[in-house]
Amino acid sequence: MARDFAALEAHNPALEQSSLKGLSAWPTPSLSDVRAVQEASFEILETVGFRIFDSEALGLFKAAGAKVSGRLAYPSQDLVETLVAKAPSSFALRARNPERAIVLGSGSRHHAAGYGCAAIDDPPGSW
Repeated sequence: MARDFAALEAHNPALEQSSLKGLSAWPTPSLSDVRAVQEASFEILETVGFRIFDSEALGLFKAAGAKVSGRLAYPSQDLVETLVAKAPSSFALRARNPERAIVLGSGSRHHAAGYGCAAIDDPPGSW
């Protein structure tokens, strides 16, 4: 699954170590690290897939060309790359306080508190 990463390098200034000096105590991953994670992610998507509970979302994946089996979708690397290419290169996250709004995709690093689902209840036979 070797891919040309020129587009990734050209459109991701966050990968340039020099542009991030002093922004974080965490090291910026190398391009080879990013490539390894990306390749492993595509392999997982294509072979393990992921569960989709919403029927409409599942239908959209199927209509886009993803392999679907029951509630599991297995999008190919080509499909994911095609869909990601259609996404905007940046977008704003608006806050109630306009001074706190941020633009993702601006080349800046943004830090946020962890949030989201703290626990997932997935009893056997529920899917």
